[in-house]
Amino acid sequence: MFALESDPKAWTFTDGKWTLDEPLTHGLPGGSKLLLRDFDHDGVCELLANRDISAWDEKEQRWKPADFNLPPDCAALNSHGDDNGLRFIDLNGDGFEDVVQSNGDGYVIYIWAGTVKARLGWSRGWPHLVAKGPAATDLKTAKILPFVKDGRNFGAWVHSDRIVWQNEALYSLDSDTVQRTFKELIAFAMPPPKSPMDSLTSMQLRPGFTAELVASEPLIESPVSFDWDAQGRLWVVEMPDYPLGMDGNGKPGGKVKILTDSKGDGHYDQATTFLDGLPFPNGVMPWRNGVLISSAPNILFVTETNGQATDQRVLFTGFREGNQQHRVNGFEMGLDGWIYGANGDSGGAVKWREVLAGRDFPFPGRIPVSSKRKSGSTQYGRHRDDWGNWFGNYNSAWLWHYTIAEHYLRRNPRLAVKTTKQQLANYPDSTRVFPISELPIRFNDPQALGHVTSGCSAVPYREELFGPGFATSIFACEPVHNVVHREVLAPDGATFISHRANDEQDREFLASKDPWFRPVFLKTGPDGALYVADFYRFVLEHPEWIAPETLSRLDVRAGASKGRIYRIYPTGAKLHPIPNLAKLDNAGLVAALESPNGWQRDTAQRLLYERNAQDAVPALKKLVTSAQSPKTRVQALATLNVLHAIDSDIVRSALHDARPEVRTEAIRVSESLADQTSDVLTALATMVDDTDFVVRHQLALSLGAFHDERATTALATLAERSGEQPQMRLAILSSLAPENPLFAKLNVANATVIPKIVLPKPTTADRAKVVASYASVADLKGTPGHGHELFLQNCSICHHLKGEGKEVGPDLGQVGDKPVDWLLTAIFDPSAAVEARYLMHVLKLKNDTELSGIISAETANNIVLRLPGGTDLPVLRVDIVSDQATNRSLMPEGLETVLKPQDVADVISYLRAK
Repeated sequence: MFALESDPKAWTFTDGKWTLDEPLTHGLPGGSKLLLRDFDHDGVCELLANRDISAWDEKEQRWKPADFNLPPDCAALNSHGDDNGLRFIDLNGDGFEDVVQSNGDGYVIYIWAGTVKARLGWSRGWPHLVAKGPAATDLKTAKILPFVKDGRNFGAWVHSDRIVWQNEALYSLDSDTVQRTFKELIAFAMPPPKSPMDSLTSMQLRPGFTAELVASEPLIESPVSFDWDAQGRLWVVEMPDYPLGMDGNGKPGGKVKILTDSKGDGHYDQATTFLDGLPFPNGVMPWRNGVLISSAPNILFVTETNGQATDQRVLFTGFREGNQQHRVNGFEMGLDGWIYGANGDSGGAVKWREVLAGRDFPFPGRIPVSSKRKSGSTQYGRHRDDWGNWFGNYNSAWLWHYTIAEHYLRRNPRLAVKTTKQQLANYPDSTRVFPISELPIRFNDPQALGHVTSGCSAVPYREELFGPGFATSIFACEPVHNVVHREVLAPDGATFISHRANDEQDREFLASKDPWFRPVFLKTGPDGALYVADFYRFVLEHPEWIAPETLSRLDVRAGASKGRIYRIYPTGAKLHPIPNLAKLDNAGLVAALESPNGWQRDTAQRLLYERNAQDAVPALKKLVTSAQSPKTRVQALATLNVLHAIDSDIVRSALHDARPEVRTEAIRVSESLADQTSDVLTALATMVDDTDFVVRHQLALSLGAFHDERATTALATLAERSGEQPQMRLAILSSLAPENPLFAKLNVANATVIPKIVLPKPTTADRAKVVASYASVADLKGTPGHGHELFLQNCSICHHLKGEGKEVGPDLGQVGDKPVDWLLTAIFDPSAAVEARYLMHVLKLKNDTELSGIISAETANNIVLRLPGGTDLPVLRVDIVSDQATNRSLMPEGLETVLKPQDVADVISYLRAK
């Protein structure tokens, strides 16, 4: 370490030698003790003056603020100008010096960022906090001793990857010296895992509910998904190879197991490994004589005989791999008999691997491959309720509802829409999470603590065991914060809004004090309980989002051999016995449709389809008209439809059902009669007068299947009465031919006016220098009021903050806690800090127009380009010549032309104001 007490000079390190340059005479930073150090190994020394780091500007011949600085709680000197206990030591062996400061007030340890990713908070300098705590009181057990305290130097020195303290102040100990290895100093503090029962007792449930362990290690490990087959056996998908393979180098180790309950007490005690060696599997569904398995890049169908895999076929292939948290996953059967999966937002060039003959999977169905962007896709788990409504979510969003099926849009290639989903849980502070565990250490984006950041598996509760108060409840996992969250739906036209339950405003349905508890998958069980898969890991974050400096301190596979499955139910409630539906004849399966349990009705419908149970048709028709439960009447209609047994009589009867959900399903299944000579269309036309909006909305969608003037007349009536309502207008447009005059009339309302926005121009191409020129912002005191004005003038056209502005770029409320240097990079060099979802796309159209924006959504017919100013512009695929993804942010460079350093300090102070 070079200490320059006076006459400071510039030193340069070249070819292994230090060269003394001219004495410093221009722009010398203040401070009585100056340190020269080549911190970033670029061959040129930086100058540390107390806590400010400067770099020599050869062109201007003066010292200027460097583009990195000491952490804010570090300094070379204390308030008295004495040694503050700041030392530079390479603790992790990467060749770069790390910051260790320890004195009478406390200690901090920071690691140098060898990898810089500003968008993750890995900025140049020392952004990675390793440890922080009060000053040592017990020298024997302290993590680190002071280097200086009360003016006394403890005589610390570095040797053989350890720090040794030797001073007369230590003579009271058994040894003349105290030492700590570098490994001890940077070791990640990891609480020990709990046993299954201890973890169970760490849970805090909604009052009146009980959690029960039904399976755990060594029976299972790392469970991520499960489902029951017709025999009542539980199929479990395990991902012990997460996150980087069994060997840390991609070796697959995923498994599918079959669990059985030999004692009949609801606790699984036997496991058979059905399939092994899968790469990161994450979904399973029993189907016919085997199971579907999602394991990118493939979706497999594997037949089963006596618990053994007897034939394995790739049905789909081409799903993109990459981050395991964003891969294709599944599955769930719709009322229409098709199998639906979630794309996981990874996309891919997906294709059939083989042509399947006869009535093999997926017959009649499909696994809809959601587009690679967000509209119609979900990250982990796509699930439906009893009435056919589908839900999904994303890691930072609890829940959304799919408002229109893609096949309705495909009928009209000239129809462009902005979105096919309705964001739910969007009330004030809706992203808040209320954990009872200690807030976890975030390996990136620390500002996300206390907010939903790993939302997954949004599942409607499909039973009556919980009581009528849960009839419209949807549960979602939030594993980072060790909770299961609940949203309650309320109707909003043909979609929903949602809210927390009145007595869960400041708490979660389930929360655990165990930081290893990682709920990742939910499902309503055959017995009426809510089942929870606990991945049980200490590290949930994927290494892609963990700085290498931090990763070297972590065991990312800790807990890989553990895993639990719990069930939750009302305390004292009698659970249903899990039935063996496979033993039932067709009449028994029809009777099983009268169950209040969604799994049982779905399984009965699936088996009736697989058996092509035409002999069950009369009994099914009787259920449509006489079953007490409207859920049964809906599912009986759906089952008749998959058996190709729908006729006009049963449809017309169901159209008069007292429940709107049944009338809606009757309209939906009537589409199968569109090409037949029948009087069903006459009956449908009368439904324009139905009192329920959802019924009329489905009518507008289904009429497009009937190529008849009566259908067009009915659509015109719906348009006249409620065509201004956006959901209804879209439904009508989907059913019209583009040449229809009514289409042109209604589609005018979808026209988007592109705003003219004047954006600043950059003053220089060297954005790093621009960022460096604003280093003084860190020392300026901001004025929030003026910052608010500047936000409205310069930022609100693309950013949302405190209820104001547009949602084009990130919500600034989520970045206010970022370090100043990170914020400066984001403001003045935005392309260096851009997230993938905010990358700019350039579209070239057939009319020679060129548009730039971010892709906010995608449908079968169009993509949606979000422009500066927050305007969403749907662009038809048939009009696009090329779509070029750039590596640049949509945010313009050049804000230095309108914002001075004090202005930036004011904006930052407004960002951080509570």
